[in-house]
Amino acid sequence: MRTPGANVRGSGNFQLSIFNYQFSSTVLLTRPVERLEPWKSRLQQLGLTVLHQPAIVIAPLENGHEIDAAIEKYVHGQFDWLVFSSRHGVEDFCDRIEKRLAAPFLQNNTETASTATKFAAVGPGTAESLCERTGRDADLVPDVYVAEKLADALEVFARKREKFLLIRASRGRKVLRQKLEEWGGQVTEVAAYQSVDVTAPHPEIRAALAAHGIDWTVISSSASAVSLIRMFGGLLRRTKILSVGKIVTQTLTEQGFLPAAELSEASLSALENFFGR
Repeated sequence: MRTPGANVRGSGNFQLSIFNYQFSSTVLLTRPVERLEPWKSRLQQLGLTVLHQPAIVIAPLENGHEIDAAIEKYVHGQFDWLVFSSRHGVEDFCDRIEKRLAAPFLQNNTETASTATKFAAVGPGTAESLCERTGRDADLVPDVYVAEKLADALEVFARKREKFLLIRASRGRKVLRQKLEEWGGQVTEVAAYQSVDVTAPHPEIRAALAAHGIDWTVISSSASAVSLIRMFGGLLRRTKILSVGKIVTQTLTEQGFLPAAELSEASLSALENFFGR
């Protein structure tokens, strides 16, 4: 029997049902501090000790000219789709547009925002933030919460040469833009915030890793994976790594760090299923 939302990786006797793991009490979360909840609270409710070492920090843009220009085009109805790849993208975009409009960014605010433009979100968390900030449900959310599946869901619209505004971090994979453009979509891509590596780990976290005192380390993005490897190097081999999604697993494996297990999606329910059994 396998826990929903988790795959156990390995070879020989290590490829077992998740129920054969004897979970100890300490889990290290590596998300930015703004994304720590509700994961931290839920794991604590399950009786686990939760440590935190952010791998990246979220920072404002140094220069917002590109996103401000894109907002002007959006306000004047020049995009068919707004496509959001993270909660932070939603928050920062809405903050900027509300500053531009000097009014809340709500669905019924037809005098100041284009309501004909459709909204797409990479996953349910992003869609939830979008609804909270705009008063609208996302028009499209893929069944699997990765850029490739979001692109696939938008393919039919790209082939109609519709216009897309992609709102994302200052760095990351380009697969969404590449696929939409291959299919004929007219794509504008802008950063809404900066994603910056943390270079100095907390001394107590380094010490805990060195002492084999962290049972599981949860890594939820490729950028976080690369940053953590730079920070800790071989010390990461003294903890079991739980990767969130195939792309993160691929990044870790390419760097020589094979995860012990993989969540199929970046959702709270998948995390609960993994640690709550």
